[in-house]
Amino acid sequence: MFDFGWTELAVIGVVALLIIGPKDLPKVLRTLGQWSRRLRGLAREFQGHVDDVIREAELEDVRDGVNKVRRKNIGQSINKMVDPDGRVARELDEVDRAARRRPTRKAPSSDGDGATARADATPPTPKSNSGED
Repeated sequence: MFDFGWTELAVIGVVALLIIGPKDLPKVLRTLGQWSRRLRGLAREFQGHVDDVIREAELEDVRDGVNKVRRKNIGQSINKMVDPDGRVARELDEVDRAARRRPTRKAPSSDGDGATARADATPPTPKSNSGED
């Protein structure tokens, strides 16, 4: 914090011993320790409050970003990126309209020799060659 070297601390200790005296020096050092502890506690509390304010500010930024995304129409943005001039959408609309205009084809009712064809008819199963015949 103050960047004192050992020589500076020794000089301060000798001056304090001469000015305060050996009898009162432990009391003064204890009092300085208590003040330093209180100052560190206040600094820690202040830092905690600053961290809380920063956290709340970041949360507000995140909340604003989420609200901005909610207001945007993401589907429309994607469509603009994929098809900026709208050509693909027009072509798909034309294909859809053409498919709706075309009549549906019915299955033929006969196969040409008078037999009725069924789409769900299954082919006959082959006979097994088990030798029982």
